[in-house]
Amino acid sequence: MTFNPWIGCTKVGPACDGCYAEALFGDTGRFPRVIWGRPGHRATHSRTAASTWAEPRRWNRMAVRDGVRRFVFCASVADVFDNQVSVEWRRDLFDLIRATPNLTWLLLTKRPQNIVKLAYDAMSCPGPSPVDAAFVRMAWPRNAAIGCTVVLQAEADRDVPVLLAAKAAVDPAFAFVSMEPLLGAVNLRKLEVKAPKGGEDDAWAMDALEGRLAPIIRLGIGDWELDGGGRRFGGLDWVISGGETAQGEHQPRPSHPAWFRSLRDQCAAAGVAYHHKQNGEFAQVAVVDPDGLTRGDDIMVWPDGWVGGGTHTQHGGFGSLQRRVGVGLAGRELDGVTHDARPEVRA
Repeated sequence: MTFNPWIGCTKVGPACDGCYAEALFGDTGRFPRVIWGRPGHRATHSRTAASTWAEPRRWNRMAVRDGVRRFVFCASVADVFDNQVSVEWRRDLFDLIRATPNLTWLLLTKRPQNIVKLAYDAMSCPGPSPVDAAFVRMAWPRNAAIGCTVVLQAEADRDVPVLLAAKAAVDPAFAFVSMEPLLGAVNLRKLEVKAPKGGEDDAWAMDALEGRLAPIIRLGIGDWELDGGGRRFGGLDWVISGGETAQGEHQPRPSHPAWFRSLRDQCAAAGVAYHHKQNGEFAQVAVVDPDGLTRGDDIMVWPDGWVGGGTHTQHGGFGSLQRRVGVGLAGRELDGVTHDARPEVRA
């Protein structure tokens, strides 16, 4: 299920360049409704109708009737933790989440640094005093999960530790990352972070899947790993990946198949649920055109000269090419396998 409490957002990162929500509801979109936040434009927000707000209560009744816990993605055309949005709207949203305990709410944000502060404001009478961490943890609805969007290694290094700090603070249903559209290789098991308080130096790293913060061991020029010790904490519970599709005038950027395979393998090694939504609009020529008959402007040659093919890496030839074929033909399989895993959800 998808629920949007309001419409409108401000672009804050490279994943926003091809925002489908703006293409639909922005001031130049198909159904103009709000001014999308971008350079020179302050965002406006539009609350959705009362009939929309009534839908989750109906879904909750269905969940009780069917004995099935349903996921609710909130929000696809907004950001729950956008600090330009009214605190009263967010308070209404948290009241709705508590009133639907048989639903699991996925609160995805590009602003994980705002989660604890804005949740506190929405669940209390905000004042000048610092955030009461104990109150936030007690008041947080147990059926709400938190996630953030990361599409590049630099974003993962910056935002995933913040997300996991919020996880420790509010004790959500689980924590997840949405890596769509994936725009570069990301290693969630080797995040470069600042040294924790009391650390001897700045050479520390985080394994966000295993949930471990440890010093870096230098193996050679440009090569390192986490040492075997370190501090343990609750890591990520779910990783979602996907490619990009065209939105209005924005053309899709291809995702290297090896980037998806790496995430799949990282999650498998750490025992973390992995869900691959789609490959985007590009597919390997070696897969969709094994005879090498494809030509034209829709061909993309990766700078590194290779793209993994099948269960083995193919170097050179047509294995080094991708072709824009559309979402349907590109599909969502990785090496012939569909990945639909979900995290365990507490009752």
